[in-house]
Amino acid sequence: MKVPVLSRFAARLLPRSLWMGVLFGMVGFISLISPRLTRPTATEEREQQAERDRLARQQRRKAIIDAMYTPRQRIGRMLGTGTNVPSLPLPEADDILILSYGIPVVPWLKRVGIRQWNLWLDHLGETLRARYPQRADIAPGAAWEEWIRRHVRYVEVHFARLAGQRIARLLANLPQGEGHIYLFGHSAGGAAILQYLADLRDGLVPSPARPIRAALTLDAAVSGPARVWTGWPVAPERPGRLDRFIPKVRRYVQLNGERMRWHRHVSWARDYMQLPFRGLGAWAREQGIAVLTASNLADAFSHAILDDLPYLEMHIGRRFDLKGIITGRTHLNIQRDPRVPHFLWWHDDVSMKQLTW
Repeated sequence: MKVPVLSRFAARLLPRSLWMGVLFGMVGFISLISPRLTRPTATEEREQQAERDRLARQQRRKAIIDAMYTPRQRIGRMLGTGTNVPSLPLPEADDILILSYGIPVVPWLKRVGIRQWNLWLDHLGETLRARYPQRADIAPGAAWEEWIRRHVRYVEVHFARLAGQRIARLLANLPQGEGHIYLFGHSAGGAAILQYLADLRDGLVPSPARPIRAALTLDAAVSGPARVWTGWPVAPERPGRLDRFIPKVRRYVQLNGERMRWHRHVSWARDYMQLPFRGLGAWAREQGIAVLTASNLADAFSHAILDDLPYLEMHIGRRFDLKGIITGRTHLNIQRDPRVPHFLWWHDDVSMKQLTW
């Protein structure tokens, strides 16, 4: 077989042992001509360095936060509550839970029911099993389902005034036992819980069959349009509305007063909104009832602090999410966010395992 003339000439000119070196030399020469193929430009190097600096700052900031705050306080910062940790007792294994939830007050909102509390009940079951590992009646499975049937009562609410009376009858007819009562309400359900406590304070309803341990409300519908839709309240407030209204009107019609008329009007409206809650927090503390009102300020149905009731504000979701407000998704955030039950019903052995930061 004859070897081509060009190949024979190349073999005489350059031995085969040197071909590899020539190949590397050619590649090196190309890299000198087009340096972008091997190393980044100055702009890319600056961007990469800026990204590395940003990640380093995040790590340093996270290390500082981890050193300054407890895990529960870190969850509070995520929820927008700051580092304030609420002093709310956990439900006990012998307690009876009253879960009060609202009916949609406008047709386009999605109707919800008892399934909304599954997240809270699951977390409660994990917490109780971690606290009382020897109790067989709260074991996972059929035993826990039986515990829910015996210890959980659901109340559906539209008009808070009527639901407050229904809650009073329910609590008065509970079976006697060692446990206490834990009141828990969302939206109109929270308004019904507050209505019941106000009626109980004033002696308008019978005493419950068991002592009340705690009451927790989430976005209670007690202010703004929600106050009107849920009928809170429809009966004369305490103290009498007329006794407070006439002095306010006299100051309002005076043109030469110390304050502008619009300021007096706003002040009177603010006082009127809080009339049913006057002194409710002090009365609850005297009775040994731990009360906490929580509200998501991103929600159109949120409320501010109610007189002397303990208050916890959160920031879950976008503030001006119009679609979420119309569909009701923003209103349900405080109930559906898994961080909220862990933050309010905190337990180290449960929350540290199930939540990640």
